[in-house]
Amino acid sequence: MTTDISTMAGQNYQQMAKLKLHIQALIASTMMERMLPNYLLFSQLTQFGEGKALRDALNIVWEKQHVKQLKLSTEKQLEKIEPNIPNIEDFDQFGVYPALDTAMALTCLLQGMGGDESGFVDVCKLSQASVGKLVELELSEQHDSLTDEQIHQHELMQYEVEFLAELIADASKLHQVNKSTVNRYKQRALADGITNIAIEV
Repeated sequence: MTTDISTMAGQNYQQMAKLKLHIQALIASTMMERMLPNYLLFSQLTQFGEGKALRDALNIVWEKQHVKQLKLSTEKQLEKIEPNIPNIEDFDQFGVYPALDTAMALTCLLQGMGGDESGFVDVCKLSQASVGKLVELELSEQHDSLTDEQIHQHELMQYEVEFLAELIADASKLHQVNKSTVNRYKQRALADGITNIAIEV
């Protein structure tokens, strides 16, 4: 049901915000892992940005979650990402939007690791926003005007919301995050072979 998906999306954010921060970090990193290939493909096609800077930053975030003594300078990582954030006005292709969402989501993830408690939930909101933009693009080719209901009915949006709901349900049962946990969630991110906007990986 449409209302169920719309309601579930809001509930996801509320439930996630109540979890301990190290669990939120795990969930957000998983969602970020699903988004990253969108940026890498855009970078490859346009020759814009250093995809490696984003990949390295996310790798450090993953590692920090099971190597507690690892020093993570969020400011240093944010400085590296800054020049790789695309300006939508510089490109005439749709790919700039998910690429921008990916870069901004990684910024939020790092801010979360640096103590900004809203950062982790913001990653998930940006992932859903990316899906929403793609769904709008697809549906606008078939309809003159769109409703929120049509967007929420789309299978990609439903999958996005349900994927996050399952992550939250599973992660909320964890007592600790170790290397095995991190590896499991990292693999889970792209286990279905597609990114959040259905790009094959």
